[in-house]
Amino acid sequence: MGAIGLNPIRLDAIGLDPIRFNAIKLGVPGASSATDRPYISPDVLSALAGVWIADGKSNTDPDRNIIKNKLPGMGGDFELLNFAYKLNSGYGKYEEDFTAWGRDASELLDVRPDKVIISDVGGINSYRMIIWKGNTHTKAFKAKVTGIPHNGILIYSYAQNEGDALTNISIDNDGVYEFPYSYGFTNGHGFLIDSGTELEDWIGCTIEFIPSLQGSLCTDGVNDMIVSQNSVEEMGITDKFTVVSMIHQITLRGATAAALTNYIRQPIGYEYVRNHVANIGKTGIYGYAVYDVNHSNANNSHVINTILGDKNDYSIHIIGNLSKGKFSVQGYINGDNNIVELSQVAWYWTFIAKRVLTTDEINQVIAYYNLDKYVKPDIYYDVKKQGLTNDTPDEDWYLKDFSGNGRDMTLYNYTKTPESGINEEGGLQSDGVNDFGQFVGDLGLKDYTVAADRAYQDENVNCVPFISSVGRTGGAPFLMEMVHPTSHVTYPYSFGTPTESVVLNSSRQISYQSTYVYNRNSIARGNSVKTGDGLTIGSNEGVSQYSKLCLWSFLLFPYTLSEFLLERQLKKHKLGTLYPGMVEFRPIVKSNIPYSSISYSVNPGEYVAEGSTVTITITLSNSSDKLVDISSNAISDISISGDNGIYEVTGKITKSPQKINIVISSYLTMLDNETLISNETLIKNE
Repeated sequence: MGAIGLNPIRLDAIGLDPIRFNAIKLGVPGASSATDRPYISPDVLSALAGVWIADGKSNTDPDRNIIKNKLPGMGGDFELLNFAYKLNSGYGKYEEDFTAWGRDASELLDVRPDKVIISDVGGINSYRMIIWKGNTHTKAFKAKVTGIPHNGILIYSYAQNEGDALTNISIDNDGVYEFPYSYGFTNGHGFLIDSGTELEDWIGCTIEFIPSLQGSLCTDGVNDMIVSQNSVEEMGITDKFTVVSMIHQITLRGATAAALTNYIRQPIGYEYVRNHVANIGKTGIYGYAVYDVNHSNANNSHVINTILGDKNDYSIHIIGNLSKGKFSVQGYINGDNNIVELSQVAWYWTFIAKRVLTTDEINQVIAYYNLDKYVKPDIYYDVKKQGLTNDTPDEDWYLKDFSGNGRDMTLYNYTKTPESGINEEGGLQSDGVNDFGQFVGDLGLKDYTVAADRAYQDENVNCVPFISSVGRTGGAPFLMEMVHPTSHVTYPYSFGTPTESVVLNSSRQISYQSTYVYNRNSIARGNSVKTGDGLTIGSNEGVSQYSKLCLWSFLLFPYTLSEFLLERQLKKHKLGTLYPGMVEFRPIVKSNIPYSSISYSVNPGEYVAEGSTVTITITLSNSSDKLVDISSNAISDISISGDNGIYEVTGKITKSPQKINIVISSYLTMLDNETLISNETLIKNE
């Protein structure tokens, strides 16, 4: 349309501030809508200074010494110093190094620290040996074998005891195998080829070590260091910031000193922030938040230690100006250019934000980048997935461990009837008389989370349905749902200490217990150092107690999990939810023009009962602006009240996420003298 004769209006002439486009709060799914990535707030994405992940790199990559920042154009890549890229110094932790083993005509074998490939038959000696060790011992290891020819047999020979003759393990199919510890043997022990096939048939056969601590970067605790190329200041941090990492602690600093991780220290002087780690052999997702980078102390910072791991293992020490310091996973470079205060760790990832993140915002980052990829159960039973029925043959009547750790559970005394076997709902039903399941073996638990989809036929559960022990209970890492015979109150035990908790819910639910929590209720951790000698379900044999337990699935983790991480595990394995009949409050807001702020009566990320009422308070950029419409795909019965730029919206939550569309009529709508955006008030005033 043509000009309508209005002169351009200067913003300052009518007493209005220009609209601040950076004030818009659009809760869009970021880049997730096209890729089905989990939701992350744009505010959180924009607050990130960097995300660095070890997974996806290998010891043979040409750029193996650099961990790129996942945020394009942000810089601050992590640099690896002094790594050997084998054994305990590199990507994954390897027990053995093939380049240190003996072989004939080594140029005819493709031998790397983690892999040997038969590239020529000349690499196989007259005894058909491929690669071996002599009088030195060989640690137990896991390896993937591929390329075994038809009718071919690969042999691993080893000495079970000092001075023993060799024992052979024969492998006739490609696959992943565990190889036991071997003592040294004068004539050599290792891999050879059985007779019966032509040597040429073995060209291309590969033996590849599988590392422990997969997905991590391991430091040797001697001089290895993972350090940012940018200082805190160069990351764009001028005030507050957050650091979170996933780290498995292998050793302390020296023999007994606390390990120091997530280290930021000024190049000269005694100003730093770091986590102190009290125990080894445990994994944690932890870090800290700092409120003033230039004047940091214990009063303007806090530790982050309730996501994964034992919260009592992690603390924060902080003092001074941190702006010139560089982040390192562990240790620092002192004024003499020496690397000091080192420990051995397996580092998985780190992210740093340029402000203090809430717990929900930290969870968003973890989900968006799939940072809990290597959070895995040590034991995983699933009755439905296994396909157990009352017609299952006796040789297959057990609980299969789907974790890959081989901790199958033997089932005792079941008659394979609905009352003592698989019931009508597809669960494993115990009769409460003598039915139970048991795995015997070291669980190695220093921390734990156990979760079970279960129900009880009656509330008189005077027994221990879940226990990390065989026989009597004394000091076991966990006893879950030990119940008083008359009050029906649960007494969860954690490392030998009971806590009086809540009345048992005998109905079907996913019940969980971790080192400090039973179904959202705090419990005490005892002082037992026992790590668990097995797993018993449905019985406390030492006192002849049994329960009428029905079990659908079971998970055991070697660390404390937050509810957020546990829920993700349940969804990953399709085992249900901790929140039946509930909806996650996850608002995703779009508006036609910017608004000043928005707040909610429910914290984003929390679960509420389906149909619950939520109140949304929206403050507009100007008091004269009007909220003229609001709609949502997941909030019903919406009502709007308010004026003068502040509005309250109420409605009932029906599903998640909640996509919310806001329409605002603004006082300021003129772009120039030829373009008019509809605003009656503006025209009338002119």
